[in-house]
Amino acid sequence: MTETFSRSESMKRNYPTNFLLALECAHSPRKANAFQKAYFDKVEKAFPSFSNWTQKNKYLLQELIPLLQQKQKMIDQVIKYRSQVAKLDQYVLKDRELSLQVDMIMKQIIASLLADGIDISQLSW
Repeated sequence: MTETFSRSESMKRNYPTNFLLALECAHSPRKANAFQKAYFDKVEKAFPSFSNWTQKNKYLLQELIPLLQQKQKMIDQVIKYRSQVAKLDQYVLKDRELSLQVDMIMKQIIASLLADGIDISQLSW
């Protein structure tokens, strides 16, 4: 899921895609792949309070992760049906809708992180 998502350029965002990998690891550490774990460790090393933040804000992660999963499905469908214009348009519109929802939640996450003294923009990704 995350490798294709992380390479997607369909979303203009104010946060690094790699940070989404760290959030996915925070949400499901046992299911996390090596990339997700590495980025989680990077954020946690720079900001030791990140683990506490993820525990305190699980509800945001519970909203975000299913949206990212749906978004990945839309990206997969766009790739699969790229030659069928009608279906492609449907999936592109859904992808845009999901992008807006993800961005709204990410704004809350970034604001909450900043309020707790965690500025992910300080990290080089």
